[in-house]
Amino acid sequence: ELLPGGVDPSRVEFDVDVGGVLLALGTEQAPVTFRANEGGGAGLWYGITSRTDAGELNLQNVTITDAVTALTLQSFSNYAAVHNVAFAGNTTDIEIDEYAALHVAGTLTASRIVGNLELYGGATFIPGSRTTTLTGNLSLDTGSALQAALRSTFCSYRLQVTGEVLLRGDLQLDLTDLSLYPRGWVYLVDNDGTDAVVGSFAGRPEGA
Repeated sequence: ELLPGGVDPSRVEFDVDVGGVLLALGTEQAPVTFRANEGGGAGLWYGITSRTDAGELNLQNVTITDAVTALTLQSFSNYAAVHNVAFAGNTTDIEIDEYAALHVAGTLTASRIVGNLELYGGATFIPGSRTTTLTGNLSLDTGSALQAALRSTFCSYRLQVTGEVLLRGDLQLDLTDLSLYPRGWVYLVDNDGTDAVVGSFAGRPEGA
């Protein structure tokens, strides 16, 4: 237990190095926020790190800001469950060890991820910036979704992936303030060209 009784967890500010279980359970109306003691941008603290084999994180309705690496899973059999978690102003949002597992339920909003990302049914990934990077493989399982904002052929929220891409989930397009131009290409998932792209978005075959 990190907090004494009667302390509002949404207002506590600290670095978190977890060797066991961490539960951070906010609500949509009162999310839990992890941030630096001082404002001013990324790199002010080291974020949440889980280091041991027994480590387990359960984050619900949580925002993590201004960290070097906001969420790090380093250990074998490490497990993190995230539900409605957002990242902002971090140098790296999520770093996942090869043997760690990140389970996404609800929505995950991030801009910079190192490691493989697999979304299971019911999960939605929202790119947090116009160029969101995933240094690893991307897998969208059946029932999951990628939610992308499309403003014009010159402005969209793009997910750049350096590894393999497996598409079986849905594509949800935000067309608010869309301006159409007669020419141009829109890349919503852009892999580095050397790895395979397998499958397609549900109901959207190649060329749709």
